[in-house]
Parts: sequence; C-alpha cells; structure tokens
Amino acid sequence: MNDLILTTIKKEEIQSLIEEALKKVLLHNEAQTESNDTFLDVDHAAAFLGIAKPTLYAKCAGKTIPHIKKGKKLYFQKNELVAYLKSGRQKTEDQMRAEIQIVASPRRKRS
Repeated sequence: MNDLILTTIKKEEIQSLIEEALKKVLLHNEAQTESNDTFLDVDHAAAFLGIAKPTLYAKCAGKTIPHIKKGKKLYFQKNELVAYLKSGRQKTEDQMRAEIQIVASPRRKRS
C-alpha cells in the first residue's frame, strides 16, 4: 500500500469535510436511537416479537408485556419490547456454575 496522494486542498477544507462526515455519523446514530423509542401498533409489535396477534393480546390481558392502551387501541414502545425480550434470557450452564462458585466460595475473615 504505497498509495501516495498529493493534493492542494487547504487545511480548512479538510477540516470542513471531516466535520460534515462527523455530523452525518452523529445524525445516523441519533436516528437509530430514536427508532427504539418509536411506538408500534399490534400488527407491528406481533411481527417484531415473532408471535401471533392473539398471543400478544393474551399477554396484554395478563399484564405480562408492557403496553399502552389509549381508547380501544394498544401501543407498544420498541425499546420496552426489547427489554421484555431480554428479561427472558436464560443463563448458560457455565454462567450458573460460576454463580454457584461465587456463592459457595468461603468468605475471608477480616483481621
């Protein structure tokens, strides 16, 4: 990789190009963050979770899934659905063994 580029671009122009690129990256990241705060209707929430609509309604009736009821309509915040999915995460056997070892390890006596 001996590509050498000589240019007559001024320092200010390079700085401006870098600032524009950073702004684009920051705007893109901000849009990604905002997309997690968006609200989903029943159809989109069921599709996001990969479950049938009747199952979603049952979870709402049982108050096992976070939702908002406005009039006769149900809404779901995407970031809350992600947290709901993560809360059901099962630990691996190695993780459970590590926790058991921490609890079972003898405590040191303080002098």
